[in-house]
Amino acid sequence: MGPNIFAYGPWLDGSPPVTGTVLSAHTVLSYSFSAGAYKLDGYQDSDEWEGGAWLQSGEKAAIVFVGTKGAGSWWYGYSSPAGDGVPCPHIPPPEEDPVRCYNPDGSDCAPELLNCEGYAIDSKGWWSTRFDAQIIFYDPEDFADVLDGAIEPYEPQPYATLDIDEHLFLDWPASTDIDCGEGDQRKCRIGEVAYDRARGFLYVLERFADGDKPVLHVWRVD
Repeated sequence: MGPNIFAYGPWLDGSPPVTGTVLSAHTVLSYSFSAGAYKLDGYQDSDEWEGGAWLQSGEKAAIVFVGTKGAGSWWYGYSSPAGDGVPCPHIPPPEEDPVRCYNPDGSDCAPELLNCEGYAIDSKGWWSTRFDAQIIFYDPEDFADVLDGAIEPYEPQPYATLDIDEHLFLDWPASTDIDCGEGDQRKCRIGEVAYDRARGFLYVLERFADGDKPVLHVWRVD
């Protein structure tokens, strides 16, 4: 129910480790897996955190995750047929799992929102009213506290959020509309992330920004 971090150093278990070695690892950040009590603030099941990096500039440091964050209502089902972000949940048979549709505050959707027609069956998955490309920032000191046993791995939360939609092209091929949505309800905004520590550049892929190809955005970290 949020991004996770596990720290390991292969060279600490041999140089190189022998075949079959189980590497030592430390849990640094770990929220609940599903429907648990511990989650990223504002978590929605449709969130997509595609990559992370440890940023460093002089004495300042932050650990960031970059991805596509859901907002508003969220549900398991189909993209909104009218493109207006109104929930379109999957209605399973009574003997199966319950309807999964939630208001922004996490409460269940009202019954009148559970009648949706005209949806694309192939769009089935987790959806939100809208999505935004974001960078979320964690304080590395929080993770040091986890390793020291002062706090639990589910306690760290981002101290800042940067919305980067305004820097994206947001122009996608129509062939991706069913899988990824359209307009404000577009998922699949961000791809992988890398940080050039020597030069202070953060590289972020915008998916499907040049037809089926990604475009690379670059930020300078001061």
